[in-house]
Amino acid sequence: MKKLTHDLRQLTLDELFEIPKPVEPIPASLDTGKEIRHLLSAALKETTKSRYEVCARMSELTGHEISISMLNAWTAESRESWRFPLEYTVPNHSQNGKNYTVNKLATVKDEINKITGTYLVYGRTLNFDKQSGSTTTLRLGPPGLIE
Repeated sequence: MKKLTHDLRQLTLDELFEIPKPVEPIPASLDTGKEIRHLLSAALKETTKSRYEVCARMSELTGHEISISMLNAWTAESRESWRFPLEYTVPNHSQNGKNYTVNKLATVKDEINKITGTYLVYGRTLNFDKQSGSTTTLRLGPPGLIE
């Protein structure tokens, strides 16, 4: 004898609540290599230090030998096999002399403010308003261009 899957006398709340559906990932949305290369190049162009000085400072901070060839390979569009190691983006330090408080790369797509792309989150503020509730404000900027 087959058992019923649910009791007909049991009330259900399915009609009262909409069950959220998971967001489908966008194909190739994690392919941010080109954007990271552009951000690194922009940071190196903005700094007053030479690439040799940047490499020396990075070597000093990380404890690993970083050559000018490695830095050039990380920023060149033609060298896709060379990836910039994320552990070299150290919180509260930067290779161009600027400090970051929060050091996370975030891909942003904001239709209201027309912001799209990969940014470095360098500040976060939690605000609470009695009418709208709590909101989080992120300060975004490409690495190296942040004051």
